[in-house]
Order: sequence, then C-alpha cells, then structure tokens
Amino acid sequence: KSECLRQHAGADRPTSGGSFQARGLQMTLLSATAGDGTGPVIGATFGLLALASAGMLFLNQIADGDNVCFADRIVPPPKDDRDYRYVEMDNGLRALLVSDPDADTSAAAMSVHVGSLSDPEESPGLAHFLEHMLFTGNKKYPKPSEYFNFIKNHGGSANAATGLEVTNFHFVVPPSNFLDSLERLLQFFVAPTFEKSMVNKEKHAVSSEHSKNIAQDEWRFQRLRRLTTGNPRCPLGNFMTGNLVTLANASTLELTSFWASEYTPNRMALAVVASEALDVLEAKVRGLVAHIPSGRKHPATFGEQPGPVAPSQALWPGGNVSAGGVAAGGRRIDFVPAGDVDALRLLWYMPAIEGEYNKKSMSYITTLLGDEGPGSILSELRAHRGWAHALTAGASREATFFVHVGISVTLTQEGKEHIAEIVEIIFAYLRLVTKTGAERWRWEEEANLTSIAWRYLEPPDAQSLAQALAETLALGACPVCDLLRAAYVYREFDRRQIADILDHLTPDTMLLYVCSRDLAAEASRASPMRTVRSGDDAGVAEQTGEWLTEEYYGIHYRVTELQADHVVRWKSADAERLNLTLSLPPRNPYIPTDFDRKSAPRSMARDDEEGQPRPRIAKSTALERIWLHTDSIFEQPRGVITCTIASPGVSADARTLWTTQLLVNLAMDALNEEAYQASVAGLSARVGVGIEGLELSAAGYSQHLITVLALAASALGTQGSNSSPNRTRVPPTGAVQRSFSRQRFGRVKAALAQDLRAAQFAGALQTALVHLKLAVRTQTAFYDRLSGVDIVEALRPEEVSAHAQTLFDQGSFTECLLNGNLGPEDASAISTELRKHLGNASLSKADLSALRQSVLSVPLGSTVYALDALDPAERNSAVVLYYEVRRGIEAHASLGRL
Repeated sequence: KSECLRQHAGADRPTSGGSFQARGLQMTLLSATAGDGTGPVIGATFGLLALASAGMLFLNQIADGDNVCFADRIVPPPKDDRDYRYVEMDNGLRALLVSDPDADTSAAAMSVHVGSLSDPEESPGLAHFLEHMLFTGNKKYPKPSEYFNFIKNHGGSANAATGLEVTNFHFVVPPSNFLDSLERLLQFFVAPTFEKSMVNKEKHAVSSEHSKNIAQDEWRFQRLRRLTTGNPRCPLGNFMTGNLVTLANASTLELTSFWASEYTPNRMALAVVASEALDVLEAKVRGLVAHIPSGRKHPATFGEQPGPVAPSQALWPGGNVSAGGVAAGGRRIDFVPAGDVDALRLLWYMPAIEGEYNKKSMSYITTLLGDEGPGSILSELRAHRGWAHALTAGASREATFFVHVGISVTLTQEGKEHIAEIVEIIFAYLRLVTKTGAERWRWEEEANLTSIAWRYLEPPDAQSLAQALAETLALGACPVCDLLRAAYVYREFDRRQIADILDHLTPDTMLLYVCSRDLAAEASRASPMRTVRSGDDAGVAEQTGEWLTEEYYGIHYRVTELQADHVVRWKSADAERLNLTLSLPPRNPYIPTDFDRKSAPRSMARDDEEGQPRPRIAKSTALERIWLHTDSIFEQPRGVITCTIASPGVSADARTLWTTQLLVNLAMDALNEEAYQASVAGLSARVGVGIEGLELSAAGYSQHLITVLALAASALGTQGSNSSPNRTRVPPTGAVQRSFSRQRFGRVKAALAQDLRAAQFAGALQTALVHLKLAVRTQTAFYDRLSGVDIVEALRPEEVSAHAQTLFDQGSFTECLLNGNLGPEDASAISTELRKHLGNASLSKADLSALRQSVLSVPLGSTVYALDALDPAERNSAVVLYYEVRRGIEAHASLGRL
C-alpha cells in the first residue's frame, strides 16, 4: 500500500484543507472531488463553540465515513472496538492512548524524530549507539540490565530500532505489569546515565549487528543504493549502523550532548495500548512525561535530494556532473553480490509528494508496473522470452524529504545477456501506461479492494499497533484522525498527478543497478581498488568509472554513464513497434461481492468446553478425510483450506522428492498469470512439496475460494472443468498440460537449482539448524537442499513428464481442513475437485505410516557435531543446543517455565 505521507494538522505543521481551533476541538473535512481530481481537496472548517448532545452524536456518526476526518478523532477499523484518545502534553510530547479492557498483553512504544541521518560526521552510527546506551541505566533505575530484566521476568519482551529519521523503543508485557514497565521505559528520556563501564560492551554489540549483515545481499544493496544516489551531498551516503572503527572515539560526553540536543519532547511521540481506562492512562502518562526535560527543537531537515537530474534541468557548463556534484542523466551501477544472485533494479528518486496518501497516485502506477498477469512486463520477460524469474515494483517514502520508485527483476542466465532489451521493454510499458492515461475505473477498483480490506481488517496485536502509531505520529505523516486508516483512504483521483509522476520516470533520471556473480572476476582483476566511505568519497571516485570497494560491507562496484545509444532506444521504446505482447490488465473478476456468513448445520454441532464448535469430519473414505470448522467467532467472510496429500510417488526418496518439486514449480509457473488477479483480490493458493507429500492450500474471501483451489489443484494432474453454476469458472489453459516448453523447463529448473544452492549462503545459524534436523528426523531429503542441486540439474524434460504420468499410481491419501466461512457444500466441492486430479487409487496403512515424519531419540549423554561453514566467506559462528525430554503434561509445563 502507499505510505502515509506527511499531512498533519498539528503543532508546527501546515494544516491540510482548512482548520479552526475552538476550545480544543479542531476539525478538518476532506472530501473526494467529483471531477478528474485536478482541483484541490475541498477544505471546510467550523468553529464548534457549543454542541448539543444530538449534534455530537451526529458528528460521531459521520466521522466514521471515508471522506470525513476530524483532526484529533482516531477512526479505527469497523472490527476494532478499542477506545482511542490523542493528547498533547505541555512540553510538546504527543501521545496516542488505546484502551482495550480485553487485552491479554499491553504494549508501549516511544518514537523520537531523530535517526541515523543526524549522525555527526565524525561519528557514523552514533544515533544507533545512543539507542543501545539508553538501555544501560538511568538515575532512577541505575542498574544496566534492570529494564530488560524487569520485563523479561514478567513474561514480556523489549527492543528498539534506529531508522533514518526515527528511533523507536517498545515493549510488550502482561497487563498487570504495564504501568511499572512504562515508567521504566520513560526514564530513558528523563535522566539517562550513560554508564562508562557499558560503553565498550555496547560498541561491540553495535558492531556485531553490523557484522551479521555484511553477507546479507539485501543489506548490501541498501547500503550501495544509499551511497550511489547521484548526489554526493545527500546524507543517505553516510554509514549508519556503526562499528568499532567509526565509534572508536564516541564518548559518554558526546552521547550526553547528542541526547540533550536531539531528544527533545516536542520530537517525541508515545503510543500505549493497555487494559486501563483512557482517563487512567492519560493521568499516568501525563505524570510520567512531565519529568522529561523541557526543550524544543524542530526535526532536522535535509535539503539535498537524492537522485540524478535530467540534463535539461542541469545548470553547468558542459560535462555530465553539475557544479554541485549532482549527476545529470541516468547512471548504471554494477556490483558483485555475496550470494548467488542475478538481478536488475531500476530506481527513480523524486521529492516527497505532500498529501499523496489521499490520492494513491504512486500506488496506481506501481500496481500496473508490478502486474503479473497476461500482457504484463513480467509475462513478456518470463513467459515469452525466458529472461526473468520474477519482477516486483513499488514506491516507498523512505524519509520525509523524498520518495523512490523501484522495479526489481530477478534474471535468468539468458536474461543477463539482454539487460538493455529488458529495460527497453519496461520503458515500452511505461509509454503504454502514459499513452493510455490514468483511468478512473482502475483507481476505483483499487479503492474498492482497499475498502473491503479495511471493512474486515482484524485489529493488530498490541505491540505492532503501538509501534506503528508512535512512528507515524512522530513523523507527522498524516492527520491524527487518519493514523490507522491512511493506507486505506482513496479520497481524490488525481489524473494530473499520475501524469506528472510518469513524466519523471525517464532514462535521464534513472539509476540502473546490475547485480551478478559473473562480475566478480572482472572486479578482482581491477585490484587494488579505491575505498569509498561516504557519499562525498563516492561523488569523486565514481567519475572515473573504475571498480571501487565500499568500506564497511566490502561491496565491489562501479558507476558508469548510461550508453547513449541505449538511452535513445529507451526514450523511443514502443510496444507496437517492438512487436511486444504488452497490455494493461482487464477488470478483476475475483473481487468479492458476497459477504454472507455461513453457519454450521445442527446435525454436525459438537462444541468444546467454551461452547465453540470443534472441527468435525465432513467426509471420510479410504481416499480422503475432510475436516470442517465453520467459524462462529471472527465473523469474517474468509476461509482457509489446507490439504496434505501423502503418496510414495511424491517423496519416497531424494530423487523422487526433487523431481516432484520441479514438476510442481513448472505447473505453478504456468498458472501464475491466471492466478495473479485472484491474489490482487485477496485470494491465494499454492501447491508445494512438503516433508510427507504434497501440500495444497488456498485462503481468502470465501466467495471464490473453491475456484482458486481448483486452479491450484489443476497443477496436480490433467485439467478438470468446474461445473458449479454458482462460482466463477476456472479459465481453461494449456499451460498445465504436461507438454511444457523446453524454454520454460530450462528457466524453472535453473531457478530451483539456484534456490537450493542458496543454502550455502544461508548463514552459520541456519546451517546448524539444518544439520540438527538431519540428525534427529527420519525424513531428511527435504532439509538437505544442497544435495538436491545435482539431482535437479541432471533432470531432463522427458523424465519429469514421465514422473507426472505416474505421480499417484501407487495411491494417495488426502487429509484436508476447511476453516472459516465454509460449509458442507464446500467440503463436497473440494472432494470432487481432488478426485479429478488424484485418481481413485488408495494407499495402505503401512505405506501411509512409512511416509510420516518421525523424530529419532537422542543417545544418552552429550553429542557434539562440529561443522565447517558452507560459505568460505562466512564471518559468523553459531551454536545450537537440543535437549530431549520425556513426554507428558508435567514435562511440557516444566519446559514452559524454563
């Protein structure tokens, strides 16, 4: 979903629409426009000096509407019956109080509007280090472990995180210990002591966090992306985690100064979710935060935008770098990953778009770019050309002063040879979207889906809610009334804004990242390389086009100008001229319209001790056992279907297992385009290979759930037809037929082999856990993924095709559970669908027992397995302890206490 962008009608922030402060009540009305959205949101304000009780009731009712927003009145989802209150303290701290008398846990989160972007130049990582040091004691609770121990000893947990502009501290505990825990947390912001004896320990803790991320490719890319924005003056290029080197000279004096300067109460936002009444919470919070030292300091602003500028915007005499060092024109960044990754990422930066959360213009564009159905970019790259495994697209407001739009493509071996053509196809699709123009019905379809999601949104757990509310409130990301629903409101269709964003997505403003292990040899020949620490270093070094080494992650990369002939091609890319099969998606047939709830028949009623219906057997034969649990608690129009299909032909041995896995991957790959619109409409379905056989599942709105399950089940055998007159018919397809193309076979096989090979780079802890399972379980082929690489790479199309023909010849037994808004008729429909694809051969009890997973007993005494890391570059170590204990309720209770 689009992020909640800043539009807050609070202190020190511009008001959206109009507002009038009258005796503490502020109201902002936001109304959807009826035209093309080119006009401003209509704002109306009223001074409410006196309201009769009938008038207040009216206001409470209309405030729940999608287009009305009272600035300080939180609008929760319809299924959320908790009480909310927003308060502002005399010292400027803002708080959001949530009362939930039925809560089984309570939580609090404090967010401070300062983060790693505010690190002093001489101490990269200081904001993160400060976060750690605040846990080491304060004047009232001086012991370093007192806060953690109190929360842990009462069955809770606590943590913190430092972001670019926000640092968040949070905990969750049982309700009876909440107020005492809250007092201990808030002492962080009253009088921390920054105990000198803890400085060295916490520096090592910070450095250890960084060390575990060095080999993780997503962390590496984020660091490189921020380092190579095209503007060396942008603060994103600074190293932000910190390590022993960058924090070597960081002292308690520097920490105290940074804390006193940056941790002012007007930058703080507190969210609490507890069982106490709102009045009790407010009185407690007011009393505690009153002790926070006063002071006001506006949050830091960062004027230097990331990203290159178009040549037409650049003001400098010649060359491709502006007088200030900002790149003019797109850039290509090649880099070497730590793992076996081949990927292409296109990235555009642009200034933050104020109030965009009301319009969702970014979402409109990225939804089209990330489409996976027929006619999409991915369909062209994957199904028609075999150049890509996957594609994702999205927009993110990573900080308050910019937004970035990104497209990520996972490449096949062949795709690595066609990077320029892939980018050309993407620009051809962008031209198609631009030429078609923004279409209101598409925006309204998104709005409808989001409205349905909001209507049936389950309230989040206390900890997640507190964290999200505190961070959003600290950033002033939207009016207080929209804190919960900002991602779900569609108030204005703005055709002009969509066009403006599309106009920015050009080769001249693009950063093109190419990630491949194939680049390692070329990079190694360039040794020794220049080392780059920050954006300033990068701005100078990148102009050479030479291979460089990033200081803190050891990333090898180079930055070059885009080839001029490529830029010309991309600017004129046209789907029709290139004979591409690109088209925009049609209307979605899977959007639910029937939300009626089903009830369990009386003949099947058998309740548990709490009066709730238990799962019961709807059908049982030698071929299958189907359990049904019709929901009577959650009142959701959704359901979940989970089936396990045990068969020797699926996973009898390692070769059978990985042959089946490749077969399933081929079928699901072919079905992906047809199932994509269902996934957009809140439905999901999959076929997987598990430890004991095939796993078939579907989840989502129950109206079309059986249809989607049938679509997934068609991957198990010959194509069946769906004759039910009350459901959407499964689209006919030849893709699931066993005569798959060699191009698809090669691409899917390579992707599976690459996925299995990635186990080598999973890290020390994951390797140790896998070997533990190999030691104590009977069915081990599923875990030994590296041994599956050779099996998969040796498989031929005719072998997999032959395996498909005999998959269930030795018999099968299916067990399913239907849970949620599903009834006996659904159980019958599932049985019919499964028989189409699995046949009627049953499985003996002995064969079924042989397929079940069992745990082996550990020999008495201590057994030690010592393993070498699979990845020669692995820097970390891991220890896993495994204890076998006797069975029984008492033993289970003892483990819980332990």
